[in-house]
Formats: sequence, C-alpha cells, structure tokens
Amino acid sequence: MTERRQPLKTVRVRITAIATAIVAAALTLAAVGLVTAVHHQLIDKIEAEGRARALMVADRLAAGTPAPDALNGVAITNGPLVVVDQRGNVIAGAAPGIAGSVSLDATTLGGEGGGTQVFVQNPGLQGETPFDIRYQAVDTSFGPVTVLAASPLTDVEHSISTLKSTLVVGVPLLVALVALVAWTIVGRALQPVEAIRAEVEAITASTIHRRVPEPPTDDEVNHLARTMNAMLDRLETASNTQRQFVSDASHELRSPIAAIRTQLEVARRSPSADWPAVADNVLAEEGRLEQLVANLLLLASADEHGPHDDLGTVDLLDIVRSEAARARAVPVSVVASDETFNVRATAAELTTLAANLLDNAARFAREAVVVSVTRSGDNVELVVDDDGPGVPLASRVRVFERFARGDEARTRAQGGAGLGLAVVKTIVERHGGRVEITDSPSGGARLVVALH
Repeated sequence: MTERRQPLKTVRVRITAIATAIVAAALTLAAVGLVTAVHHQLIDKIEAEGRARALMVADRLAAGTPAPDALNGVAITNGPLVVVDQRGNVIAGAAPGIAGSVSLDATTLGGEGGGTQVFVQNPGLQGETPFDIRYQAVDTSFGPVTVLAASPLTDVEHSISTLKSTLVVGVPLLVALVALVAWTIVGRALQPVEAIRAEVEAITASTIHRRVPEPPTDDEVNHLARTMNAMLDRLETASNTQRQFVSDASHELRSPIAAIRTQLEVARRSPSADWPAVADNVLAEEGRLEQLVANLLLLASADEHGPHDDLGTVDLLDIVRSEAARARAVPVSVVASDETFNVRATAAELTTLAANLLDNAARFAREAVVVSVTRSGDNVELVVDDDGPGVPLASRVRVFERFARGDEARTRAQGGAGLGLAVVKTIVERHGGRVEITDSPSGGARLVVALH
C-alpha cells in the first residue's frame, strides 16, 4: 500500500509558492521604488519651476522694476507669487495665507534663497492645501525684499494616489497571474514524472517487462526515464537469471538426491545387495552433492559481497602442486620453476579455483593434463592444458555461465553441474584478475588465469 501524498507538500505546490513569493517580493519592492521615484521626480520638477519663477521676479526687482510690475508676465498658473518686505508684509501679489504660512525668519528674509513645504488653510472651506514654497531674497531700491513662489502639490498627491491605487490592484493581479502560470508550467513539466511514477508503482515481479514512458525531450526527465528503463532492463535480466539459476540449482540438487534414494531403495529390496558397494556409490553422490552446495554458496556469497578488500599473500604454485597431487582420471603434471609465485588472494578460494580448473581439464582430457605457472609482467599466469576435444570458439564465453555445459558433459560419467568454470570466473573477478580459453598445443583446451 503506497503512502498518500499530502497536497501541500508536493513539488508543484512548493515550486509555485516559492516562485510566487519571489515575484511578489520583487514586485512590491519595484512598486515602492516606482512610487518613490515618481514622487521625487514630480516634486523636483515643481521645485525647479518655482525656483525659476522666484529668480525671474528677483532679477526684475534687482534691476529696479517696481514690485507690482515685476510680477507681470510671470506665469502664475503654476501657483501664486508674493513679494514681502523684511517684516513679512506683502508688498506685491495676492495669495491669501501663503505668506502667513511660511515661517519668515532671518534665514528666509534676507537670505540667499531656499524652499519649504507648507499646508495652507482653504478660505471658506474645510481642509488644507499643500504647497511647495521657493523663496529668493533680493536687494532693491526700496529695500531688501523676499520673493515667494508657491506651487500647489495637489496634483502631485493626486498622481501619487492614483499610481498607488493602480499598483495596489495591479501587483496582486500580476502575482496571481504569475502563480497561475507557474502552477500550469510546473504541472505540465511534472506530468512525465507522474507518468513515470505511476508506471513504476504498477510494475511488479510478474510485470517487470514493462517500461516507463520516455518523454520526447532531451532534458533531465527524459534522462531519468532512460536511466530507469536501463535499471529495469538490468533488474529483468537479473530476475530471469535468478529464476533460471534457481531452476537449474533445484534440478542439479535433485539429481544426486534421487540417485542416493534410488540406490538405497534398490539395495533394500534386494536380499543379496552389496552394501559396501552401495555405500561407496552413496558417498560418491554425497560428495557430488556437497561440492554442488559448496559452489552454490560460494557464488551466492560472491553476488552478495562483490570484490575482496582484505586479500593476503598466497603462493599460487604451492596450491597448484597440492591440487595436482590428488588422484584424478588422468595424470596432472606441473611445470614451473622453483621460485615463489605470490599473488594477492585468499587461500581457500584460490584452492577452490585450482581444484575446479584441474577437475574440469581432467574430465575432458584423454591422456594427460599439463599445468604451468609463470610470470607475465606484474601478473602471475596459471595455464591449464588438456588434450581433450577443446572448446568451440562460439562457446568460449558461454562455458563460464552458471550451469552451462558442453555437449560432451551431458552424461553422468563426464558431466558436472556446470558450475566449475562459473566458480573459477567468479573467484578470478573477485581478485581483480582475468580468465580466458584458447587452444592448447595438443588440440584440446587451454585455460589461462592471470592474477596480481
């Protein structure tokens, strides 16, 4: 039973939420920056216009133009102009409340110039109107005066208010649009992943032949699908190999057990049974069964643990000579110098390797088996030659497979379980070496094992 995913923890929700939060933060900062920039730009423009009007009037007054005449021709549509004396009394211009709203201190009256922002009470109305005041002091023939250029800020406030209202509505709508787009795009991008997940969830041991769909895009999802299909290929191959292995193993285990049982049942029914001969036959079958179980355990251990990482130093020649001394159907001779041929290996597995090589050669040899141990560069080579029928070129890879046997090995007299060379190949690979089959000079098979 699969675990039910919580909707709020899906990748689609997380990516959409993160993208929406980032866009919302960016748009909010951009909106604040836009409002601030527009506000400063509008204020700067009004201040520049007010300063220009105040300077124009001041220049006229400095040239001797009377105060009322100095105001003529200066645009007052942008705001009123007022000329005040040092006491703050209005001597030209009409702007009720403007002069009174400005703090006319020593800095303003008689200073070089400057500006401020004030609120002026609307005559006869409730509320106040914001103004920007630019002032410029000037010396005239009738004494020092100050020119005040007032510019209302109502339009600025209205423009900023409109901009804020637009952004307050527009930014959330834009964020919502981004969230919708992100949700849709991420959903479409994850559709192949969901299809892969659903297909993997549906694959069982009996349907391991099924494969996940590969999207027609050269992206990460396509690479994931191809990698997963390659993994499923390996799993299917391993599963088929395992089933075949179990089937073959059960068959091979059944044979000696059935032989033992048959011989015992036949001897039991026969009053003149030769029990010593029966015992010898049973012991032979038991030895075959024991060797088969040992090989199966070794192969299973190799599959589970992989290559060795705790090897010792072993003299290969000593092990080969010990195994060659065992009685076999044909004599085994060893050709090697008296030096030591040390390799990095485990003694037990190296003994199994040598025994399987010699047993396999003796099973097919006609008259003799010749074993040689030599050095080849950094490797030590173990070469086993027999004068049997040899191994066809097309079968030289297959003979190392588990339970693979040649046609000559089908009979009980010659055939083993088909695990000998498979065990040899497994031990060699666990020790980082190599094994191969070539032709022997005598016309039989030559097996070459190279170890470090």
